[in-house]
Amino acid sequence: MKKVKWHIYIPIIISILSLLVAWRAYETCKLQTELTKNSFLPNIQVKENLEYYNKSDTVTNEVIEISNIEGRINNYCSKIITYIKCDFCDKNLDFFEAKIPVENYYIVSHISGNSLGVIETKRSLDNVVKVNKLIDEVLRYNNVNEAVTLHMEVESCLEITYSNLMDENNEIYFLVDNWKTEKIEESEGKICFERQNRYSNLGLGIDLNVEDNISVDNLIEK
Repeated sequence: MKKVKWHIYIPIIISILSLLVAWRAYETCKLQTELTKNSFLPNIQVKENLEYYNKSDTVTNEVIEISNIEGRINNYCSKIITYIKCDFCDKNLDFFEAKIPVENYYIVSHISGNSLGVIETKRSLDNVVKVNKLIDEVLRYNNVNEAVTLHMEVESCLEITYSNLMDENNEIYFLVDNWKTEKIEESEGKICFERQNRYSNLGLGIDLNVEDNISVDNLIEK
């Protein structure tokens, strides 16, 4: 029987074990560094609130609240676009979809200057009242014109850019409507802004601050 030369293998085994221990220590250190880094990163949250007239059911204002829950934030900036999502089915059952730009829907914006808590609010003021009147007109239009169907809802896309404690630049996007606020992929957000700019440049948008009475016919023409 051939004798195993352990004096040759033992140093090799020890070297391998040392490498495994070092690799495990590196992974642990890497994880701890990542956790520490994340604890200093901003946590941006967005919500929309509705304000009512004297506790009635009449909505008088839509308010978007942008908050930073934790972490340091620098060079904060935001942009928002709003559009009316329209679905139209004519008497021939042909179906059409459109996203009509609404220019300057959130007409008032206030940046608090805070690094934590609410950092910005955006308000629609009377524009929400004008949109709700248009929604009521759409409902009446559907009742009178039973052969066709028109559906509309308002949606906004919010772009937020900032830098964190490590001077890393970040760009995030949210979709906002009356029912939910959803964070979306950067690529999807860029598509929303590119489409809005293209439609606006073609003159397909509406400005509620200039045009007081937007009719159903205006929507269909768009």
